[in-house]
Amino acid sequence: MSSTLLPKHVAAVVKYQKNPLRALEMFNSVRNEEGFRHNLLTYKRMIEKLGFHGEFEAMERVLAELRMNVENSLLEGVYIGAMRSYGRKGKVQEAVDVFERMDFYNCYPSVQSYNAIMNILVEYGTRRPHIALRLLKNIPSHGCELNAVAYCTVASGFYEENFRVEAYELFDEMLRNGICPATYNIMIHAFSEKLQMDMSQKLFHEMIDNGCPPDNYTYRVMIDGFCKTDNVDSGYKFLLDKIEKGFIPALTTFGRVINSLCLKHKVREAVGIVHLMVRKGIVPDIVNTIFEADKKEVAAPKIVVEDLLKNSHIIYYAYELLYDGIRDKKLIKKKLPRSCANDPRKRSSYAND
Repeated sequence: MSSTLLPKHVAAVVKYQKNPLRALEMFNSVRNEEGFRHNLLTYKRMIEKLGFHGEFEAMERVLAELRMNVENSLLEGVYIGAMRSYGRKGKVQEAVDVFERMDFYNCYPSVQSYNAIMNILVEYGTRRPHIALRLLKNIPSHGCELNAVAYCTVASGFYEENFRVEAYELFDEMLRNGICPATYNIMIHAFSEKLQMDMSQKLFHEMIDNGCPPDNYTYRVMIDGFCKTDNVDSGYKFLLDKIEKGFIPALTTFGRVINSLCLKHKVREAVGIVHLMVRKGIVPDIVNTIFEADKKEVAAPKIVVEDLLKNSHIIYYAYELLYDGIRDKKLIKKKLPRSCANDPRKRSSYAND
Protein backbone atom coordinates (compact mmCIF):
# COMPACT_ATOMS: atom_id res chain seq x y z
CA MET A 1 0.00 0.00 0.00
CA SER A 2 1.08 3.59 -0.53
CA SER A 3 2.70 5.56 2.30
CA THR A 4 0.00 8.18 1.73
CA LEU A 5 -2.61 5.86 3.22
CA LEU A 6 -4.87 7.93 5.47
CA PRO A 7 -7.24 6.89 8.30
CA LYS A 8 -10.24 8.10 6.31
CA HIS A 9 -9.35 5.63 3.54
CA VAL A 10 -9.20 2.74 6.02
CA ALA A 11 -12.47 3.83 7.63
CA ALA A 12 -14.19 3.85 4.23
CA VAL A 13 -12.95 0.33 3.39
CA VAL A 14 -14.10 -0.99 6.77
CA LYS A 15 -17.51 0.63 6.34
CA TYR A 16 -18.20 -0.92 2.93
CA GLN A 17 -16.57 -4.32 3.46
CA LYS A 18 -19.46 -6.74 3.99
CA ASN A 19 -17.39 -9.46 5.70
CA PRO A 20 -16.48 -8.22 9.21
CA LEU A 21 -13.55 -10.60 9.65
CA ARG A 22 -12.01 -9.59 6.33
CA ALA A 23 -12.46 -5.98 7.38
CA LEU A 24 -10.67 -6.79 10.66
CA GLU A 25 -7.83 -8.49 8.78
CA MET A 26 -7.31 -5.39 6.67
CA PHE A 27 -7.66 -3.18 9.76
CA ASN A 28 -4.84 -5.09 11.47
CA SER A 29 -2.60 -5.27 8.41
CA VAL A 30 -2.40 -1.51 7.84
CA ARG A 31 -0.48 -1.12 11.11
CA ASN A 32 2.57 -2.27 9.16
CA GLU A 33 2.34 0.71 6.83
CA GLU A 34 5.04 3.25 7.54
CA GLY A 35 3.69 6.34 9.21
CA PHE A 36 0.15 5.01 9.62
CA ARG A 37 -1.70 5.11 12.94
CA HIS A 38 -5.30 4.24 13.64
CA ASN A 39 -7.36 7.08 15.03
CA LEU A 40 -10.77 7.40 16.67
CA LEU A 41 -12.56 7.22 13.30
CA THR A 42 -10.96 3.94 12.18
CA TYR A 43 -11.46 2.30 15.57
CA LYS A 44 -15.08 3.45 15.71
CA ARG A 45 -15.85 2.07 12.24
CA MET A 46 -14.24 -1.27 13.07
CA ILE A 47 -16.08 -1.61 16.37
CA GLU A 48 -19.39 -0.74 14.68
CA LYS A 49 -18.78 -3.33 11.95
CA LEU A 50 -17.94 -6.13 14.38
CA GLY A 51 -20.79 -5.25 16.72
CA PHE A 52 -23.37 -5.12 13.93
CA HIS A 53 -22.40 -8.64 12.84
CA GLY A 54 -22.29 -10.02 16.38
CA GLU A 55 -18.51 -10.58 16.47
CA PHE A 56 -18.34 -9.44 20.08
CA GLU A 57 -15.08 -11.08 21.17
CA ALA A 58 -13.26 -9.36 18.33
CA MET A 59 -15.13 -6.14 19.09
CA GLU A 60 -13.98 -6.19 22.72
CA ARG A 61 -10.37 -6.74 21.66
CA VAL A 62 -10.47 -3.73 19.36
CA LEU A 63 -12.21 -1.72 22.09
CA ALA A 64 -9.43 -2.60 24.54
CA GLU A 65 -6.82 -1.51 22.01
CA LEU A 66 -8.71 1.73 21.43
CA ARG A 67 -8.55 2.57 25.13
CA MET A 68 -4.75 2.32 25.04
CA ASN A 69 -4.33 4.55 22.00
CA VAL A 70 -7.04 7.24 22.19
CA GLU A 71 -7.97 9.66 24.97
CA ASN A 72 -10.69 7.84 26.89
CA SER A 73 -12.78 10.92 27.58
CA LEU A 74 -13.56 11.06 23.85
CA LEU A 75 -15.04 7.57 23.62
CA GLU A 76 -18.67 8.03 24.71
CA GLY A 77 -20.01 7.65 21.17
CA VAL A 78 -18.07 4.40 20.76
CA TYR A 79 -19.44 3.01 24.02
CA ILE A 80 -22.99 3.96 23.04
CA GLY A 81 -22.54 2.13 19.73
CA ALA A 82 -21.22 -0.96 21.53
CA MET A 83 -24.18 -0.92 23.94
CA ARG A 84 -26.63 -0.73 21.05
CA SER A 85 -24.87 -3.58 19.24
CA TYR A 86 -25.25 -5.81 22.30
CA GLY A 87 -28.85 -4.67 22.75
CA ARG A 88 -29.84 -5.53 19.17
CA LYS A 89 -28.60 -9.07 19.75
CA GLY A 90 -30.49 -9.39 23.05
CA LYS A 91 -27.31 -9.27 25.17
CA VAL A 92 -28.70 -6.84 27.71
CA GLN A 93 -26.30 -7.65 30.56
CA GLU A 94 -23.32 -7.14 28.28
CA ALA A 95 -24.73 -3.74 27.27
CA VAL A 96 -25.13 -2.85 30.96
CA ASP A 97 -21.53 -3.96 31.60
CA VAL A 98 -20.29 -1.56 28.91
CA PHE A 99 -22.26 1.28 30.50
CA GLU A 100 -21.03 0.52 34.01
CA ARG A 101 -17.38 0.34 32.92
CA MET A 102 -17.40 3.75 31.26
CA ASP A 103 -16.43 5.84 34.29
CA PHE A 104 -13.84 3.22 35.33
CA TYR A 105 -12.06 4.06 32.09
CA ASN A 106 -12.43 7.82 32.69
CA CYS A 107 -15.28 8.29 30.25
CA TYR A 108 -18.13 9.74 32.25
CA PRO A 109 -21.61 9.04 30.81
CA SER A 110 -23.73 11.96 29.73
CA VAL A 111 -27.51 11.93 29.43
CA GLN A 112 -27.07 10.44 25.92
CA SER A 113 -25.46 7.33 27.42
CA TYR A 114 -28.22 7.07 30.01
CA ASN A 115 -30.86 7.40 27.29
CA ALA A 116 -29.16 4.66 25.25
CA ILE A 117 -28.94 2.10 28.06
CA MET A 118 -32.46 2.85 29.31
CA ASN A 119 -33.81 2.35 25.83
CA ILE A 120 -32.04 -1.02 25.63
CA LEU A 121 -33.48 -2.05 28.99
CA VAL A 122 -36.97 -1.01 27.91
CA GLU A 123 -36.74 -2.79 24.56
CA TYR A 124 -34.97 -6.00 25.56
CA GLY A 125 -34.60 -6.36 29.33
CA THR A 126 -36.42 -8.45 31.94
CA ARG A 127 -38.49 -6.28 34.32
CA ARG A 128 -37.06 -3.59 32.12
CA PRO A 129 -38.89 -0.42 33.20
CA HIS A 130 -38.00 -0.82 36.88
CA ILE A 131 -34.28 -1.16 36.17
CA ALA A 132 -34.46 1.77 33.76
CA LEU A 133 -36.27 3.82 36.43
CA ARG A 134 -33.39 3.30 38.87
CA LEU A 135 -30.99 4.62 36.27
CA LEU A 136 -33.31 7.56 35.59
CA LYS A 137 -33.27 8.51 39.28
CA ASN A 138 -29.44 8.40 39.28
CA ILE A 139 -29.01 10.82 36.39
CA PRO A 140 -29.07 14.07 38.45
CA SER A 141 -26.53 12.73 40.97
CA HIS A 142 -24.06 12.25 38.11
CA GLY A 143 -24.34 15.86 37.03
CA CYS A 144 -26.64 15.20 34.06
CA GLU A 145 -29.91 17.00 33.39
CA LEU A 146 -33.06 14.94 32.95
CA ASN A 147 -34.71 15.43 29.57
CA ALA A 148 -37.94 14.45 27.85
CA VAL A 149 -36.36 11.53 25.99
CA ALA A 150 -35.20 9.91 29.23
CA TYR A 151 -38.60 10.29 30.89
CA CYS A 152 -40.55 9.12 27.84
CA THR A 153 -38.36 6.04 27.35
CA VAL A 154 -39.07 4.78 30.86
CA ALA A 155 -42.73 5.85 30.92
CA SER A 156 -43.47 4.04 27.65
CA GLY A 157 -41.73 0.95 29.06
CA PHE A 158 -44.00 0.99 32.10
CA TYR A 159 -47.07 1.34 29.94
CA GLU A 160 -46.03 -1.46 27.60
CA GLU A 161 -45.57 -3.78 30.60
CA ASN A 162 -49.04 -2.72 31.81
CA PHE A 163 -47.71 -0.71 34.78
CA ARG A 164 -50.02 2.17 33.95
CA VAL A 165 -50.00 3.78 37.38
CA GLU A 166 -46.21 4.03 37.33
CA ALA A 167 -46.34 5.47 33.80
CA TYR A 168 -48.79 8.20 34.85
CA GLU A 169 -46.78 9.02 37.98
CA LEU A 170 -43.61 9.39 35.93
CA PHE A 171 -45.36 11.57 33.38
CA ASP A 172 -46.73 13.81 36.15
CA GLU A 173 -43.24 14.08 37.64
CA MET A 174 -41.93 15.11 34.25
CA LEU A 175 -44.48 17.94 34.02
CA ARG A 176 -43.78 19.04 37.60
CA ASN A 177 -40.11 19.29 36.74
CA GLY A 178 -40.95 21.73 33.97
CA ILE A 179 -40.09 19.51 31.02
CA CYS A 180 -41.22 21.22 27.80
CA PRO A 181 -44.89 20.73 26.81
CA ALA A 182 -43.55 19.22 23.57
CA THR A 183 -43.12 16.16 25.77
CA TYR A 184 -46.78 15.42 25.06
CA ASN A 185 -45.95 15.02 21.39
CA ILE A 186 -43.06 12.69 22.19
CA MET A 187 -45.27 10.53 24.38
CA ILE A 188 -48.18 10.53 21.94
CA HIS A 189 -45.82 9.53 19.14
CA ALA A 190 -44.27 6.77 21.29
CA PHE A 191 -47.63 5.21 22.12
CA SER A 192 -48.95 5.64 18.57
CA GLU A 193 -45.89 3.82 17.22
CA LYS A 194 -46.75 0.94 19.55
CA LEU A 195 -50.38 1.16 18.30
CA GLN A 196 -51.58 1.95 21.82
CA MET A 197 -54.08 4.54 20.71
CA ASP A 198 -56.14 4.51 23.91
CA MET A 199 -53.13 5.98 25.73
CA SER A 200 -52.36 8.38 22.87
CA GLN A 201 -55.93 9.65 22.89
CA LYS A 202 -55.91 10.06 26.67
CA LEU A 203 -52.71 12.14 26.45
CA PHE A 204 -54.16 14.14 23.56
CA HIS A 205 -57.13 15.26 25.64
CA GLU A 206 -54.95 15.74 28.72
CA MET A 207 -52.62 18.11 26.88
CA ILE A 208 -55.62 20.24 25.88
CA ASP A 209 -56.88 20.26 29.48
CA ASN A 210 -53.44 21.40 30.64
CA GLY A 211 -53.42 24.35 28.26
CA CYS A 212 -51.10 22.81 25.63
CA PRO A 213 -52.98 23.02 22.31
CA PRO A 214 -52.18 20.23 19.82
CA ASP A 215 -50.15 21.27 16.81
CA ASN A 216 -49.93 20.01 13.24
CA TYR A 217 -47.57 17.22 14.26
CA THR A 218 -49.85 16.01 17.07
CA TYR A 219 -52.79 15.61 14.71
CA ARG A 220 -50.68 13.83 12.09
CA VAL A 221 -49.41 11.30 14.62
CA MET A 222 -52.92 10.64 15.91
CA ILE A 223 -54.35 10.22 12.41
CA ASP A 224 -51.54 7.85 11.41
CA GLY A 225 -52.05 5.79 14.55
CA PHE A 226 -55.80 5.48 14.08
CA CYS A 227 -55.39 4.40 10.46
CA LYS A 228 -52.76 1.81 11.38
CA THR A 229 -55.05 0.34 14.04
CA ASP A 230 -57.96 0.17 11.59
CA ASN A 231 -59.93 2.80 13.52
CA VAL A 232 -60.77 4.74 10.39
CA ASP A 233 -63.73 6.59 11.91
CA SER A 234 -61.49 8.25 14.51
CA GLY A 235 -58.82 8.96 11.91
CA TYR A 236 -61.43 10.62 9.69
CA LYS A 237 -62.81 12.71 12.57
CA PHE A 238 -59.33 13.83 13.60
CA LEU A 239 -58.60 14.83 10.00
CA LEU A 240 -61.69 17.05 9.90
CA ASP A 241 -60.93 18.44 13.35
CA LYS A 242 -57.38 19.23 12.25
CA ILE A 243 -58.65 21.19 9.27
CA GLU A 244 -61.27 22.94 11.38
CA LYS A 245 -58.48 24.11 13.71
CA GLY A 246 -56.78 25.78 10.74
CA PHE A 247 -54.12 23.16 9.96
CA ILE A 248 -53.64 21.90 6.42
CA PRO A 249 -52.62 18.22 6.31
CA ALA A 250 -49.96 16.89 3.96
CA LEU A 251 -51.07 14.89 0.93
CA THR A 252 -49.70 11.75 2.59
CA THR A 253 -52.11 12.28 5.49
CA PHE A 254 -55.06 12.85 3.14
CA GLY A 255 -54.07 9.74 1.23
CA ARG A 256 -53.77 7.56 4.32
CA VAL A 257 -57.28 8.46 5.49
CA ILE A 258 -58.76 8.09 2.00
CA ASN A 259 -57.18 4.63 1.60
CA SER A 260 -58.54 3.55 4.98
CA LEU A 261 -62.02 4.80 4.18
CA CYS A 262 -62.08 3.07 0.79
CA LEU A 263 -60.92 -0.22 2.27
CA LYS A 264 -63.89 0.05 4.64
CA HIS A 265 -66.19 0.88 1.67
CA LYS A 266 -66.87 4.36 3.08
CA VAL A 267 -66.77 5.90 -0.38
CA ARG A 268 -69.08 8.76 0.48
CA GLU A 269 -66.67 10.06 3.15
CA ALA A 270 -63.65 9.52 0.90
CA VAL A 271 -65.26 11.47 -1.96
CA GLY A 272 -66.16 14.18 0.55
CA ILE A 273 -62.47 14.56 1.41
CA VAL A 274 -61.61 15.02 -2.28
CA HIS A 275 -64.22 17.78 -2.61
CA LEU A 276 -62.91 19.33 0.61
CA MET A 277 -59.39 19.39 -0.87
CA VAL A 278 -60.75 21.20 -3.93
CA ARG A 279 -62.56 23.80 -1.78
CA LYS A 280 -59.39 24.33 0.26
CA GLY A 281 -57.31 24.82 -2.87
CA ILE A 282 -55.18 21.77 -2.09
CA VAL A 283 -54.91 20.89 -5.77
CA PRO A 284 -52.25 20.50 -8.47
CA ASP A 285 -51.27 23.78 -10.08
CA ILE A 286 -52.96 22.81 -13.34
CA VAL A 287 -56.37 23.21 -11.66
CA ASN A 288 -55.70 26.91 -11.16
CA THR A 289 -55.35 27.38 -14.92
CA ILE A 290 -59.04 26.48 -15.39
CA PHE A 291 -60.84 29.81 -15.22
CA GLU A 292 -64.40 28.72 -16.02
CA ALA A 293 -66.10 27.82 -12.75
CA ASP A 294 -68.33 25.10 -14.21
CA LYS A 295 -65.41 23.32 -15.87
CA LYS A 296 -63.24 23.63 -12.77
CA GLU A 297 -65.95 22.13 -10.57
CA VAL A 298 -66.10 19.05 -12.80
CA ALA A 299 -62.41 18.69 -13.61
CA ALA A 300 -60.75 19.55 -10.30
CA PRO A 301 -61.83 16.45 -8.28
CA LYS A 302 -60.71 14.14 -11.11
CA ILE A 303 -57.34 15.88 -11.33
CA VAL A 304 -56.87 15.64 -7.56
CA VAL A 305 -57.60 11.90 -7.57
CA GLU A 306 -55.25 11.28 -10.49
CA ASP A 307 -52.52 13.31 -8.80
CA LEU A 308 -52.91 11.38 -5.56
CA LEU A 309 -52.49 8.10 -7.44
CA LYS A 310 -49.58 9.39 -9.53
CA ASN A 311 -47.67 10.36 -6.40
CA SER A 312 -48.50 7.08 -4.62
CA HIS A 313 -50.59 8.74 -1.92
CA ILE A 314 -53.53 6.42 -2.63
CA ILE A 315 -53.72 2.81 -3.75
CA TYR A 316 -55.25 1.82 -7.09
CA TYR A 317 -58.32 0.30 -5.43
CA ALA A 318 -59.07 3.64 -3.77
CA TYR A 319 -58.48 5.41 -7.09
CA GLU A 320 -61.09 3.24 -8.83
CA LEU A 321 -63.69 3.86 -6.12
CA LEU A 322 -63.00 7.60 -6.04
CA TYR A 323 -63.02 7.97 -9.80
CA ASP A 324 -66.45 6.35 -9.99
CA GLY A 325 -67.64 8.17 -6.87
CA ILE A 326 -66.89 11.70 -8.02
CA ARG A 327 -68.87 11.06 -11.22
CA ASP A 328 -71.83 9.46 -9.46
CA LYS A 329 -74.62 12.05 -9.30
CA LYS A 330 -76.50 9.88 -6.82
CA LEU A 331 -73.60 9.92 -4.38
CA ILE A 332 -74.38 12.88 -2.13
CA LYS A 333 -71.28 14.75 -1.15
CA LYS A 334 -70.41 14.29 2.48
CA LYS A 335 -71.29 17.38 4.44
CA LEU A 336 -68.38 18.77 6.40
CA PRO A 337 -68.12 21.28 9.27
CA ARG A 338 -68.93 24.73 7.99
CA SER A 339 -65.54 26.08 9.05
CA CYS A 340 -63.92 23.41 6.89
CA ALA A 341 -66.15 23.82 3.88
CA ASN A 342 -66.18 27.59 3.62
CA ASP A 343 -62.59 28.55 4.37
CA PRO A 344 -61.68 30.93 1.52
CA ARG A 345 -57.93 30.51 1.91
CA LYS A 346 -56.11 28.74 -0.89
CA ARG A 347 -53.20 26.41 -0.26
CA SER A 348 -50.59 24.73 -2.43
CA SER A 349 -51.10 21.10 -3.34
CA TYR A 350 -47.71 20.50 -1.72
CA ALA A 351 -48.74 21.64 1.75
CA ASN A 352 -46.85 19.76 4.45
CA ASP A 353 -47.52 18.76 8.03
